[in-house]
Amino acid sequence: MAAWRTAFSCLILLFVGLRLAMAADRPVDFARQIRPILSENCFACHGFDPSSRQAELRLDEREAAVTLHDGHAAIVPGQSSESEVWKRILSTDPDQQMPPPSSGKKLTESQRQLLKRWIDEGAAYAPHWAFGRVERPSVPQSDGQTVAHPIDAFIVDTLIEQQLTLSPPADRLTLIRRLYQDLLGLQPTPAEADAFALDATPDAYETLVERLLQSAHYGERWGRHWLDQARYADSHGYTIDGPRIMWPYRDWVIDAVNRDLPFDQFTIEQLAGDLLPEPTKFQRIATGFHRNTLINQEGGVKPDQYRHEAIIDRVNTTGAVWLGLTVGCAQCHTHKYDPLSHNEYYQLYAFFNQCDDANNEATTVPIMEQEVFGWSAEQLARLEELKPLRTQVVELEKQLAASKSNNLLAHAWNWQPAELVEYKTLGMGAFLRQPDGSLLTDFKAQPNDTYQINIRSPGEKITAIRLRVLPHESLPKTGPGLASNGNFVLTDAEIKVGDKVTRFIAAGADHSQPEFDVLNVIDDKPTTGWAINVSEAQKKAQHDLSINAPHEAVFVLAEPLAKIEAALFLKHDINKGYLIGRFALDVSDVAPPVNESAEIKSRLAEAKAQVQQLEAQLPGAGRPVKQMVMQDAAEAHATYRLDRGDFLTPDTEAGALPAAVPAALVVGPSPVLKTRLDLARWLVSRDNPLTARVIVNRTWMQYFGRGLVETENDFGSQGTPPTHPELL
Repeated sequence: MAAWRTAFSCLILLFVGLRLAMAADRPVDFARQIRPILSENCFACHGFDPSSRQAELRLDEREAAVTLHDGHAAIVPGQSSESEVWKRILSTDPDQQMPPPSSGKKLTESQRQLLKRWIDEGAAYAPHWAFGRVERPSVPQSDGQTVAHPIDAFIVDTLIEQQLTLSPPADRLTLIRRLYQDLLGLQPTPAEADAFALDATPDAYETLVERLLQSAHYGERWGRHWLDQARYADSHGYTIDGPRIMWPYRDWVIDAVNRDLPFDQFTIEQLAGDLLPEPTKFQRIATGFHRNTLINQEGGVKPDQYRHEAIIDRVNTTGAVWLGLTVGCAQCHTHKYDPLSHNEYYQLYAFFNQCDDANNEATTVPIMEQEVFGWSAEQLARLEELKPLRTQVVELEKQLAASKSNNLLAHAWNWQPAELVEYKTLGMGAFLRQPDGSLLTDFKAQPNDTYQINIRSPGEKITAIRLRVLPHESLPKTGPGLASNGNFVLTDAEIKVGDKVTRFIAAGADHSQPEFDVLNVIDDKPTTGWAINVSEAQKKAQHDLSINAPHEAVFVLAEPLAKIEAALFLKHDINKGYLIGRFALDVSDVAPPVNESAEIKSRLAEAKAQVQQLEAQLPGAGRPVKQMVMQDAAEAHATYRLDRGDFLTPDTEAGALPAAVPAALVVGPSPVLKTRLDLARWLVSRDNPLTARVIVNRTWMQYFGRGLVETENDFGSQGTPPTHPELL
């Protein structure tokens, strides 16, 4: 028996040796062996981009590489000794050597010999492997080895070349653990593991797979991978990182995975669901994919700039997720390594340039949480009854808040200047007392400083405080704030007597910036505040309304403070540098106005009771929410190439660019594409070679830890070559 084992081992070694010898005799593979060397060491200066091309030499195309220049050819097929490339590789002259020493790149000896052998074999070129049409490959012969699936035949073929063999089949307990982790992200229970280990039926494994695929956890596990690609977030990013509602999109992804929605439809609905004929609410929810861009809520933000930033993010994300390319390199210049020109980048940009969102002015669609995922007809009927009632509650709450604010401002407070005992900031700043008693910053405060003003009332008590913010010629745009446009964001105000903190219970102002209402000052949240910028709608309603003008806010105490020294703290916790520049304080000892909105309160209480009664009949609150979605503008925007990617430097002389996809990525007839819907359909068509490869590779990576292409978002010339190109 031992002799038989020895003989069998010798036969295996002989077989492997023959396969290795055959591999050494195979012609050099340009796509797998040569292109990566040229891409890494040569294409930056001798590639696709004419602006950085040296000596008018291209090495990314055979015709250019073998053409004579000044009596010399970079590559002479079959004759490495006559090829200028090979001479430069061998040269020790720093002015002649390639790659030049200044580049920091250097060929290894094995790379040199591979290049020499390739030239001597005829310098055959081949298109970049990822840009060719996807075709079904022939399955390699397994040399007598039994394979469970055609994919295994490709794996075995490569393993033999590398003197490796397939691992033995895993035991049942290992298999069930792998399946649970891969498909659900969970561990099986001991009982489930034992049951599978003891199941002797022939299709036990397949039955288990089918059962796990039916689990709701499957969509959660695999939806999470896609949400990473979608840069999913429940907040805006930037500065205060304010909250946003995007979870309906998240739930749509999970539901789509669990429904086994075909990937082409999965793509089309996310990129252009709003452009489908009579789109459903769910198809519009799906377009939340590209509303996951960052949103800057700072005062003074230029909407057109951040609309541009959002479009750039959409182009680059689309390129990475579906095309697996670093298209962002072409935002400022033609790509140095891949066939993607500066113009073509902005032709991709044109598909998204029609979108009708700018900064935090979100296009929204009302949806219901449980309506999205399976309520009964009776429950949906209750939901329809809820909708007008909820609208009524919102309107009544607005009326009540406006009533309170108007009452505060119109009330006869008999204001008197507060007696200023001490004034400072908790940082390094101070204030300059003005002749009218107001305080002007000395511009030394910290970016998010807190002001402390110790005051005394001229009367017997303090019932309310009035804060007047005032312009001054020394402030940006004359103020009254320190932001570049004269704005500020006051996030909180509180009174402290000794160690006791007293909060304000009501507030009103003559003007508040949308989403920065004065009531935010008393909500005890450091992420909200009062600001005074003026929206377009406010300008239309009141033509003389200005940010750079005096404004006032009234804050009412829960209980009067007896005549005693108290410390007022004014906080600026968000948006660095958005501090009040000049202000004055007045106090009152007059009782606050009696709430005269009893009728509104009564109607509001009745509506809320009806809502509560109907909600009790539903599973969960079922409250309506608004999620940002994609929507095109009524009028088209012209798209121009941007010099160095700067949105302020459009090349208008060259003319507007039509929407189009990069020519090098089209393997069929040149398509005529105009809209996001056209782009989405092309991405999942046979005429685009990349999407199928990229998605299969990314799926492989999730199962095995490493993709067939290790650089999952770069299938271009600089990406890692695939270990098994036939599988892609």
